[in-house]
Amino acid sequence: MIDNIQIKIRNIHIRIENQNKYAFGITLGEFSLHTTNEKWEKIFVDRASKPEAFTKLLKQMVILRFAIYWSPNPKSFIANLNTYQDQEHSIQDLITFIKTGDNILELRN
Repeated sequence: MIDNIQIKIRNIHIRIENQNKYAFGITLGEFSLHTTNEKWEKIFVDRASKPEAFTKLLKQMVILRFAIYWSPNPKSFIANLNTYQDQEHSIQDLITFIKTGDNILELRN
């Protein structure tokens, strides 16, 4: 078993478009996994210094702002990217889309 683990992934958005016919995507605000004690406090374990001190180790996984979406006839964020201004405008539109949650179906626990 792994004593110490710490993984943190933030701000992931994967989107697949098909020429304005549909868009499918997954967004993830944060995924983290770390070692904790019995009080769910993050810790680092060094069994060489005090082997008897850490008899019970726990792992905590956190998933924040996870969403999956499917949009028929969506606004395309990649069409007509001929100039730098078009690219910048498309990026800003995509950021606004993510922040507002338009057309996003959220699956929550």
